[in-house]
Amino acid sequence: MGVVDNGGLSISGNFVTISGSDLEVNNISAAGSTLTANDGDLLIADNGSISISGINSAVISGSTVSANDITIANSIFTAYGGDMDVYDNGQVAGAPNTDGSDTVSVNDISISGSTLDAYAPYGAGGNMNISGNGAVGINNSTIYADNNVNITAEQVKLGVPIYDPSGGVTVSGGSITAGQNLTITANGGAGTTINNGASLNAFYISVNSPDGILINQDGSSSKYTGNQLNMTAGNGNSDGGPLIAVQNVNLSAFATVNMVAHTIDLLNVAFGGSSIVNLGCYYGGQANYNYGINVNNGVIVGEANLLNVSHGGTAITSASQVGIGIGTTPGIYVHGNQ
Repeated sequence: MGVVDNGGLSISGNFVTISGSDLEVNNISAAGSTLTANDGDLLIADNGSISISGINSAVISGSTVSANDITIANSIFTAYGGDMDVYDNGQVAGAPNTDGSDTVSVNDISISGSTLDAYAPYGAGGNMNISGNGAVGINNSTIYADNNVNITAEQVKLGVPIYDPSGGVTVSGGSITAGQNLTITANGGAGTTINNGASLNAFYISVNSPDGILINQDGSSSKYTGNQLNMTAGNGNSDGGPLIAVQNVNLSAFATVNMVAHTIDLLNVAFGGSSIVNLGCYYGGQANYNYGINVNNGVIVGEANLLNVSHGGTAITSASQVGIGIGTTPGIYVHGNQ
C-alpha cells in the first residue's frame, strides 16, 4: 500500500514578491483514518518541491512557505508482516529575501494521537521508518515495530537559500517500542527533546543529536527499558558545546549506558546496580578540572554534572564514587570525549 505525492511549484520572474500568502505543495494529511496493509508494506511519501527565483529580486513577507508536510492525527496505520515508511523528502529552494515574519516549513512530519504498527500476529513483523528533511514531532502516539524503529530528522543543507532550520525530533508523551533496535537521529539545529511521559523500549536504543539532547519526564510514569542506551551529542570547545540533559528518569533497566556530549547534566536519574555507565564530557579525564566530575554542585560547563543521581539504590554524593576513564564493570565513569 502506498500513498505518494510528487508535485512541484516553480515561481520565477524579474521581480517576485509574495506577501501574506500561503504556498503549499504536496501536503499529506490523515485525520481519524485507518489504513491497513495485510502481508505487505505501507508507504506514505511526499517528495514535491517549491522553487522561487527572481532575476533581480525575490521577496517573501509575512508568508508561510511549506513543502511536503505530512500530518497524521488520531489515526491508526498498520502494516501486518511488512514495513511502514513515512518519508518526507522534498525541498524549498530559491534565493529570496525574507523579512523575518515568514515561516518556512520543509518536510515536517507531525504524528499526534495516533497508533502506527509494523508487526505480524504470528512470527516476525517489519520495520518502522519515519524520515524527513525538516522536524519530526510525535505527540501522545504509540509507535511499534517487531524489528527496528528508525526516526530521522535532517536539516536541509546549508547553502540552500531557503531551508527549515530545525531538523529536530520531539517525542512528547506516548511510547515508542522496537523489538530490536530503536534509533533516533536529529541532524538539525533543534536537537532532540523527549518529555511529557514518553516511554522508550527496545533492546538497543541510540539517540544521535549533534545539537543536543533533552530528556525530562517530570516525575511521570514514563518507562525506559532495554539492554543498552547510547546517547551522542557534539563535542564543542572550551567556550561551550552541545548538552545532554537527562532529568527525572529511571534508567535502571539498562546493562550499559553511554553518553557523550560537551556537557552532561543528570538530575534525579537512577541507574541499576549492575549497570556500566560511561559519561564522556569535554573536561573528562583532566586532573586540573577534577577529571570532569561534578557531584551535587550545580552545573559546570564541560563536565559531567550529577545531582541526585543513584547507582543500584546508592546515592552518589562524592566524586570518589565515580571512576575515571571508560569502565567495564558496574559503576559510573567519566572520560574525555576529545
